[in-house]
Amino acid sequence: MSSTRSRSQHTYEPLLNCRQSQRGAWLPCNPTPGKGAFLKGWPGLATADAAQIEAWAAKFPDYNCGVAGGADVTILDSDRVSRLKELCGVRWSDWFHTYSVSSGRPDRAHFYFLTTPEIAEFGNRKHEEPGVKGNVFEIKGKGTQATAEGSIHPDTGGRITSRKTYR
Repeated sequence: MSSTRSRSQHTYEPLLNCRQSQRGAWLPCNPTPGKGAFLKGWPGLATADAAQIEAWAAKFPDYNCGVAGGADVTILDSDRVSRLKELCGVRWSDWFHTYSVSSGRPDRAHFYFLTTPEIAEFGNRKHEEPGVKGNVFEIKGKGTQATAEGSIHPDTGGRITSRKTYR
């Protein structure tokens, strides 16, 4: 990560200035130097508390923000959105009319859903196709995270941006 990012580009600011989930609540998050969590015991530290997020923003001004999957939110991460859309067929628009972000690279996105008892029981899973690079989807629930809107992708330098719908 470059240390030249200005305070106005800070990745926590988008989280402090908008409500990100389908029900208008803040999503539980934590600071991350790239894409992976680094705070010891981070799943238990992820929070939607604005004061804690502001404190982290002051302490880690060049860090990204990770949204923690868990009891409130489940994240579907796809490296092959076009294939996922193909597999969903006519159900795509019903199933994926949800808050989503572009993960900073073409054909990749994170889709946010409220966690249900069924998805919590299903657990964290990944679906890949043999011989094809990139997962079709990865379900990220308890003990996982995805890099949040406003963060900078550590490999491409692209900003992760929200989408109203992903078509």
